Amino acid sequence: MQIKKLPPHPRLMLTEDRIDKLQQYFKEDEVFQKKVDALRKKCDGLLKTPVCTRRLDGDKRKRMLGTSREVLKLVMYLGTSDKIEPNKVYQERVIAEMLSAADFIDWHDNHFLDTAEMTAALALGYDWYFDVLTDGQKQKISGAIISKGLEKSYDKSKNWWVKGDNNWNQVCHCGMVLGALATYEQNSELAEKVVQRAEENIHTGLESYAPDGIYKEGCGYWVYGTSFTVLMAACLNSAIGDDWNILEYSGFKDSFDFVIHAGILPSKQIFSYADSFGSQPMPLHMWLGEKTSNEAYCQVSDFSNEYLNKYSRMYPISIIYYQPSEGTSIDLPLTWHGKGDVELSIARTSWDTSAIYTGIKAGKIEGINHGHMDVGSFIFEMKGEQWATDLGSEKEIYDSTRGGVWSTNQDSVRWEFFRVNSLSHNTLSIGGELQNVAKNNPIISTTTNVNDMSTTMDMSNAYEGNAEKIIRKIAIIDQEKVVIKDEYKGIVVDKDLIWNMTTEAKIEIDKNKKNAILTIGNKSIYAKILSPDNAFFEIASAKPETAAERQNEGYSRLQAKISTPVKDGTLEIEFSEEK
Repeated sequence: MQIKKLPPHPRLMLTEDRIDKLQQYFKEDEVFQKKVDALRKKCDGLLKTPVCTRRLDGDKRKRMLGTSREVLKLVMYLGTSDKIEPNKVYQERVIAEMLSAADFIDWHDNHFLDTAEMTAALALGYDWYFDVLTDGQKQKISGAIISKGLEKSYDKSKNWWVKGDNNWNQVCHCGMVLGALATYEQNSELAEKVVQRAEENIHTGLESYAPDGIYKEGCGYWVYGTSFTVLMAACLNSAIGDDWNILEYSGFKDSFDFVIHAGILPSKQIFSYADSFGSQPMPLHMWLGEKTSNEAYCQVSDFSNEYLNKYSRMYPISIIYYQPSEGTSIDLPLTWHGKGDVELSIARTSWDTSAIYTGIKAGKIEGINHGHMDVGSFIFEMKGEQWATDLGSEKEIYDSTRGGVWSTNQDSVRWEFFRVNSLSHNTLSIGGELQNVAKNNPIISTTTNVNDMSTTMDMSNAYEGNAEKIIRKIAIIDQEKVVIKDEYKGIVVDKDLIWNMTTEAKIEIDKNKKNAILTIGNKSIYAKILSPDNAFFEIASAKPETAAERQNEGYSRLQAKISTPVKDGTLEIEFSEEK
């Protein structure tokens, strides 16, 4: 596309028309007033922090990402609040922040996410405060955006992300597009190139959502990648009236449903497959609600803030694109199944905090960025607690200088880390060996009957060479029990079979080793081996072999073992709220 002419500043989301609309809401809408009040309280807290300095974090691999994120959050929070209810102090702080960042020697383009987020931050601030900046301030800030951001993005030794198929593609193109739109008049030829490059290549990052909306890198990275895609689309739309039909990309719109099912759980935790981290509110759903005129997404956005009592750095999106809605409830199906390279199936008995919830992961291992060796891994919740959990990301991988920690082939050093290999996940091991990564392990059926919500998957490929066939089924029975059933055939004669479940619960096993009580706080549930007769429970440590890795304090593993020789049969384990 070619940009022929841009409207005057501000043109990135908070246009004059948008500001007028928000100020009217602030006068008339009590819900909106409360949202802005919450924003202002967060802003006052940000004022107590020092103006940014160029800080590199990390023991081994240095990054400036923390600084960039702090600046972006401050600009979005203080800038949005100031535009709705003018506050000179907020305005002055945003300008001071931009001038300080503009003076940095660079924006650490060796790790281009750092550069992209800082470029986005200064682009928004420059655009929003263009009319109050002095000529000298404009020159300094726009010059930094161009020289430290846009021009650096053409260094071929560092811009692999241009055609990348993961969150880097989304975040980096977003930062560069915002920088180009903000400083178009200073270098229109460069700005045109940047925007055209993004339009031609953003599809490779968005392929991660196809076909059904599952984000392969996990819920946390859905928030990261999608936040910047939404930010880019919103700014394109407000500046040039064309967001490249972003919602038409396969799975992108569906992903907003995926993250509700996988990210809003009775325990307020998440289905933390892959390199996930903690639960996140969902301000982006407000943008989708306005764009699609679907009030339900607006309700989800407000519900997530109230439910989790958290405010992400993208919280201002839910204010900028605010739409009045009735209530903050969720009314979605109780089961969800998404296909793709990563396949998930989720079921719950209700959307209440007392619901039983199950989730299971299938699909591929090799080739999945931020992926784990976790075929067949499940989580489940009862009584508002998560009893079977996924430990999530391993910090030592992020800080490692070893080559290959991001590779997912069979011999990758990545699988040496406990949190990401199959031994820490809620799945099977045969002879203590890791899963095979090369082939797909599909879900073969699901049922949605309220008294039998089940998912069945074939995970034989993950155990090729150690078993002929392994079929796993997880089910919620009669809205009161969770049953995991593994049918196995042709297990190598000299290898034992181990069923694993990582949990935060205290575990007590009875004398016959067929029953266990799991306790978190003052809540308990009951585990029982239904078959075979020679299976027995044990407790194993969740501590890794190296001190550098996360030590997983407070976690242990409930294991069910079948010693050699393992004959063809079924291992079936039941969890219930009552004995």
